[in-house]
Order: sequence, then structure tokens, then C-alpha cells
Amino acid sequence: DFGCTNTITLADDEFLVVYGVNHVASGKATYSSVNVYASDQAKLSIGGIDDRDFAHTADPYLPGDPAADLMYVYQASRNCGSSPNCLPLSITNCPRLNLGDNTLLGVIFRAYLEPATKVGPPMQEVLYDRVIKFSPRP
Repeated sequence: DFGCTNTITLADDEFLVVYGVNHVASGKATYSSVNVYASDQAKLSIGGIDDRDFAHTADPYLPGDPAADLMYVYQASRNCGSSPNCLPLSITNCPRLNLGDNTLLGVIFRAYLEPATKVGPPMQEVLYDRVIKFSPRP
């Protein structure tokens, strides 16, 4: 949970890039996901993707690399526009909460059930997913 030691907020012109190994494609999980949530008061999911969305998202960053299918790269933003592989972050069905520039966010990565063992993959055998925040220059 990235939000444990860092404060993440997103203005309209900022975005996150989440990336890592597609643990399902690598054989270390039967399900893998990324979830972004409003973390301060509501603990409310505002966007999520799973391994069904990961295929070929790393190709533009690893052109011609045969291992590109084992990776994923996704953007998360309040304003995706026409960006491909972008997870739009929004709050629906909760009129008491607005997603604004100062909303504290968290990111959770999940990988469930290694096919060989039928339990979660050993963490020492898993490459951790990452988050990078991009902001425009002042």
C-alpha cells in the first residue's frame, strides 16, 4: 500500500503510472489487480483494473522485447482524455465525497493464488509493482 508512507494527491493535470509484472502471465498468480482508492476518510475505490486489462500495455515501452507480454504499464488519472491504457479515477454513487486536488489516494496491488501451490505467491519470488507520479513543471 503506497499510501502508508507517502501522501498521494492528483490535480487535474497530474497522473500516476502503475507498472510491473503481469503475475498471471508469469505464472505466479491466477488473479492480479491494481486498485486506486480515496484513502483518507472514505476508503472508497475510485478505479481498478485487473490482469484481463494488462495484455500488450507494456509493448510501447519495450518494443520488440519478447518479455513485454509479461509486464504491464497503466496510467491512472482524473482526466484520461484519449490516452490509451488509462484508468479514469472518479467517485460515483457517493454524493457526500468529491474527488479533488487534495483528496488523499492510495494504491493497492494484489496477486492471488499461485497455480502450482493454490496459495498466494511467496513475496520473495515476486517483483513488486511500482507507482510514479507525474506533475507538470511549475
